[in-house]
Amino acid sequence: MALQSELNSRISPSDPLLASADLPHRAIYFPFGFPAQIETNDRRVIRAAHRNWSDTRLHFADTPVVARILVSKSENAVCPLAPPVYRAQRNLLAITADPENFASCDLASGFGAAWVNEAVVEQVEYFRYCFLLGLIGSMIEARHLVSLHAACVSMDGQGILLSGDSGAGKSSLSFACAQRGFTYVSDDCSSIVRRRPGRSIVGTPGSIRFRESAGKLFGELEGRQAEVRLNRQPSIEVRTAELGIKTALEAFVDHIVLLARADKYGTRAELVPVSKTEARARLHSDVWPQELPSTREQHDAVDRVLEAGTYELRYRDLEPAVERLKLLVRSGQ
Repeated sequence: MALQSELNSRISPSDPLLASADLPHRAIYFPFGFPAQIETNDRRVIRAAHRNWSDTRLHFADTPVVARILVSKSENAVCPLAPPVYRAQRNLLAITADPENFASCDLASGFGAAWVNEAVVEQVEYFRYCFLLGLIGSMIEARHLVSLHAACVSMDGQGILLSGDSGAGKSSLSFACAQRGFTYVSDDCSSIVRRRPGRSIVGTPGSIRFRESAGKLFGELEGRQAEVRLNRQPSIEVRTAELGIKTALEAFVDHIVLLARADKYGTRAELVPVSKTEARARLHSDVWPQELPSTREQHDAVDRVLEAGTYELRYRDLEPAVERLKLLVRSGQ
């Protein structure tokens, strides 16, 4: 195997599993505001982590989750074409792409390790999302958060979750709101902080991803190069520091808005009340093993957020949609 071929000189009868392999490169980042320590034998891992989280800061003091990532060399190394497969039992999670590229972690204790080859590390987008975010994000979520399928913006201290399927316009609408005075928190994934009272959520305010066609809506995106993500859909990733918008890591949710974007809605934007049951189904999928100690906390956290007002926004164009959300903030309905 590639790992053995590259580290062969380090294998000894006293360490046949490479459990004591030298990992001289270390760094701490703060995904979602929580500390995460990375230890590796390859500087490219740290560079990829820096690209993910260079703009993050400590927001929640806690024991860091730890990820050890070993990179192997091989003349025949290839990067898998498909995303890894995730499997879990109780507190154990396995992430497997192929025999040379895999990871595992203890969701309860916050310790994980990954073994990848050079071809994967060279495919920075694949490595960032499949292994760095996949491993570290899973450990942080299992210990602290509940992920929601929603963007988030806020105005005058009121947070609005914008929930919708892929293509519903979460990124475009959240950016359009930010251009018009809202504070941007997240464009795709917002997470409840389980142990915070009330309806506190955190986002990923350092960047925003757009579909390739976003240049037609926003002049500042015109000409930017799209990259192909794991779902094979081209997207444009932009650091929010380049866009001149207000950002925040955390918001308090007052409104949940399910997006329904279609040509039939014309030039008006209408806000229609929906049930808590429908909002729950659209916002959250319970994917973690039910045996985790945090399961009850997760359910309670979702219940807290659903105490907010729940609506469906029926719209076609961004401008009237933003104005309708402003009216929601001002009037509460």
